[in-house]
Amino acid sequence: MSIGETLAKRMLALSAACVAWTCSALATPVTYTFTATGQITGTLGGIAIGGTNQLLTFTFTGDTADVLSFAAPVNGHEILVGTGTVTATDLTTHAVVAQGTFAGADGIFVSIDNVNGGVGFGSGGVPPSSGSFPGQPAYPLGFFNDPSLFTYDLLSNISLAGSNDALSCFGFPTVCNSPVALATSSGDLILGAAGNVFDLVDNGTFTAVLTPEPAALALLAVGVAGIGLTRRKRAG
Repeated sequence: MSIGETLAKRMLALSAACVAWTCSALATPVTYTFTATGQITGTLGGIAIGGTNQLLTFTFTGDTADVLSFAAPVNGHEILVGTGTVTATDLTTHAVVAQGTFAGADGIFVSIDNVNGGVGFGSGGVPPSSGSFPGQPAYPLGFFNDPSLFTYDLLSNISLAGSNDALSCFGFPTVCNSPVALATSSGDLILGAAGNVFDLVDNGTFTAVLTPEPAALALLAVGVAGIGLTRRKRAG
């Protein structure tokens, strides 16, 4: 057996192992994006945001290696480690009205409620083992009642568009209390209002996009090349 053939077989085996383990050792960067338009209003750094003439966009960038599962009070998943941002854009001019990056102290996180079909861009996030779990899963923004989320685990691409029910609720899932300030690089974000938990219903979208690391892609390419080399050797 030649050196090239031996190397190809070793890399092929390594690539196969990576597939079997879903390349967990390498993990995968992911960006979760939430948008909302409608009744939800507030301020960002003292600037009025929200309403029917603006698009609110929230993003959370992290890594799938940091996704946690939980079984109480409902079954679901959450990711606590990452960076969150908020941007308000004028729907007519497409100009950015205000934008900011959330401070680490806000505890921004993304969570999935597999029982009720909900997803949240939350704050005050804590691990499932914490006594204050689940924090504020729907503040500053959350969606609910979407069957596509019954089995979703934050580990794959997804796109929920259209008229998903969106709300901003500090105190969810009971009642919405007066919203608190969340610190950003452009000043405090205050969103929503106190009231019945289902009063604030807006149109929203949720997407998740995974971006494989170059190392994972390179490993896969080597594996494919190894398959080709092995087949050529056998054919010869």
